[in-house]
Amino acid sequence: MVFGLLFSLICAFVGIAGTITVPDDYPTIQAAIDAAQSGDTVYVKSGIYEEQIHVEKPLKLQGEDRVKVTIRAPNHEKEAVKITLDVGKVVIENLTIKEGESGIKGEIGDGAQVIVENVSIIENKYGVLITGDGEFSLNKSYLIDNSIALILFLLGRADIHNNEFLRDGLGILLGGYVEARIVENLLGLCRSGIFIWSTGCGFKRNYFWGKITGKGNKIYTLNQNLCPSYPSSPWPVEFVDEEWIKVINKAIAEYNRGLDAYNAQDYRTAVSAYNAALIWLKEKEFPLLKAYLYRNLGNAYLKLERFGESLNCYSEALSILSERGMETDFHNIITQCESIWICAPGREPLLGPISANVLGTNPSLARYSMGDRYPSREWRRPWLWYLICLPIAHSSSPSVAASPNNEPFSTLNRPQNDSIHGLSFAPRSQKDTTALSSIKSCLSQR
Repeated sequence: MVFGLLFSLICAFVGIAGTITVPDDYPTIQAAIDAAQSGDTVYVKSGIYEEQIHVEKPLKLQGEDRVKVTIRAPNHEKEAVKITLDVGKVVIENLTIKEGESGIKGEIGDGAQVIVENVSIIENKYGVLITGDGEFSLNKSYLIDNSIALILFLLGRADIHNNEFLRDGLGILLGGYVEARIVENLLGLCRSGIFIWSTGCGFKRNYFWGKITGKGNKIYTLNQNLCPSYPSSPWPVEFVDEEWIKVINKAIAEYNRGLDAYNAQDYRTAVSAYNAALIWLKEKEFPLLKAYLYRNLGNAYLKLERFGESLNCYSEALSILSERGMETDFHNIITQCESIWICAPGREPLLGPISANVLGTNPSLARYSMGDRYPSREWRRPWLWYLICLPIAHSSSPSVAASPNNEPFSTLNRPQNDSIHGLSFAPRSQKDTTALSSIKSCLSQR
């Protein structure tokens, strides 16, 4: 800590930007920010920091790892991170911000710029709320389960590029004279997509006089994708990726066909439908929907006692959700079935030659076919299976949603049914990554 203070003083004297590390140099993020000079980097190591952060100087707030560094608002009626800046640049990257009235609240002046990159913003009333006449940039970030994910009420420019807005009430709300460039974002399973602040979109007054540019946005919501409707002003040509929507509609149709079959206890047809949906998603990416499909597919395989394929599907879903900082409710199923079917005495590794790709050091699990059933002659059921896995396979229907009663996800029809938003995964926890690690550990010991 003494060294950190000395280093900061020296850097300030010679005008060199320095790095302050939390908790090595200071125990809290706010203490490090208070001690930092303009242009410094506050580097935050892994951990959960229950703080309300206020940044009033140009600096970089950088986490060690987006999934491993969490700033949690101690007061849900206050913002987790507040930025008040007239001049200079603030960068926030590689961390998770959650459970505040606002995840990030920025009041930025004409000479100020705020950049948010590779950040997960989860379960806030307002994910990001930016006002003022400066510049704002949001890139490569995940905004999940917020009432309104992003509110821009600016006189300046905003660049919103390559983000995922997932299961939010409203994805983006635009007001003021903002010049918003919105490019290649994914808004998936939100209640509504992108609205302007106007009476035509349900607000009491018209507060949008800005300009919108951009293209290639992938939008599939439960109610209304855009307000005003597309194509019309203020949306530019090609603002929405309509080919992506067509493919997703086909995948959703197969998803719902699989769910109907599952509910009718026709598990083979459910497997066929879910795999057909996954084939469509190879053409157009929708990671959250893919996770839902893998989870439901894992349920169907479990009902058919195809435990290896079930485990593979759950692992695929877990990888997608963990990358986004989202918790699942099926870590216990993975842990139980992998211990029975992979680690039981006399059992060869179930994943065989693909195990190095699927459960290797790369956190992104490889894609592979789920269609081939393991021939019964290649394995024998260990005696412990009859005590544990058989009851699991024939108990209440396995789950996909956050409900512990193991029911599959609801149909994804819209706008009539938006219940998928209510059946959301909760925010992440370490138990899911622990479950996946136990599978890796088990395989490495064989």
